[in-house]
Amino acid sequence: MSDVGLLTCLYDTLTIYIGWDRTQIGWFKLKIDGTWKICDTLARCRGLLRNSDGRWIKGYTEKIESCDAFHVKL
Repeated sequence: MSDVGLLTCLYDTLTIYIGWDRTQIGWFKLKIDGTWKICDTLARCRGLLRNSDGRWIKGYTEKIESCDAFHVKL
Protein backbone atom coordinates (compact mmCIF):
# COMPACT_ATOMS: atom_id res chain seq x y z
CA MET A 1 0.00 0.00 0.00
CA SER A 2 1.34 3.41 -0.95
CA ASP A 3 1.17 6.57 1.16
CA VAL A 4 1.31 8.77 -1.92
CA GLY A 5 -1.31 11.51 -1.77
CA LEU A 6 -1.90 11.25 1.98
CA LEU A 7 -1.33 14.39 3.99
CA THR A 8 0.58 13.78 7.19
CA CYS A 9 0.85 16.42 9.87
CA LEU A 10 4.24 16.41 11.58
CA TYR A 11 4.86 18.41 14.72
CA ASP A 12 8.02 20.07 15.93
CA THR A 13 7.87 21.31 19.48
CA LEU A 14 9.58 24.34 20.90
CA THR A 15 9.42 25.15 24.60
CA ILE A 16 9.71 28.81 25.51
CA TYR A 17 9.65 29.82 29.15
CA ILE A 18 8.09 33.20 29.72
CA GLY A 19 7.59 35.42 32.71
CA TRP A 20 4.90 37.75 33.90
CA ASP A 21 5.72 41.38 34.58
CA ARG A 22 3.45 42.97 37.16
CA THR A 23 1.31 45.91 36.18
CA GLN A 24 0.73 49.03 38.23
CA ILE A 25 -1.66 48.60 41.17
CA GLY A 26 -5.26 48.66 39.97
CA TRP A 27 -4.39 47.69 36.39
CA PHE A 28 -5.02 44.43 34.52
CA LYS A 29 -2.93 42.68 31.89
CA LEU A 30 -4.36 40.68 28.98
CA LYS A 31 -2.19 38.07 27.23
CA ILE A 32 -3.56 36.69 23.95
CA ASP A 33 -2.20 34.19 21.45
CA GLY A 34 -3.29 32.15 18.47
CA THR A 35 -2.25 28.92 16.77
CA TRP A 36 -2.81 27.53 13.31
CA LYS A 37 -2.30 23.94 12.14
CA ILE A 38 -1.28 23.79 8.49
CA CYS A 39 -2.50 20.24 7.80
CA ASP A 40 -6.16 21.00 8.51
CA THR A 41 -6.17 24.85 8.53
CA LEU A 42 -7.90 24.92 11.92
CA ALA A 43 -7.09 27.89 14.10
CA ARG A 44 -7.41 28.43 17.83
CA CYS A 45 -7.04 31.48 20.03
CA ARG A 46 -6.67 31.86 23.77
CA GLY A 47 -6.24 34.57 26.33
CA LEU A 48 -5.59 35.20 30.00
CA LEU A 49 -6.47 38.21 32.17
CA ARG A 50 -4.44 38.86 35.34
CA ASN A 51 -4.57 41.59 37.95
CA SER A 52 -1.65 43.61 39.33
CA ASP A 53 -0.91 40.83 41.86
CA GLY A 54 -0.54 38.31 39.03
CA ARG A 55 -3.74 36.48 40.00
CA TRP A 56 -5.70 34.80 37.22
CA ILE A 57 -8.99 36.68 36.73
CA LYS A 58 -10.35 35.11 33.55
CA GLY A 59 -9.12 32.87 30.74
CA TYR A 60 -10.59 31.63 27.49
CA THR A 61 -9.93 29.36 24.51
CA GLU A 62 -11.78 29.40 21.24
CA LYS A 63 -11.74 27.21 18.13
CA ILE A 64 -11.87 29.31 14.98
CA GLU A 65 -13.16 27.91 11.72
CA SER A 66 -10.81 27.36 8.81
CA CYS A 67 -8.46 30.29 8.18
CA ASP A 68 -4.80 31.02 7.54
CA ALA A 69 -1.91 31.89 9.87
CA PHE A 70 -2.16 35.62 9.17
CA HIS A 71 -5.83 35.88 10.20
CA VAL A 72 -5.49 33.88 13.42
CA LYS A 73 -3.13 36.56 14.77
CA LEU A 74 -5.72 39.27 14.12
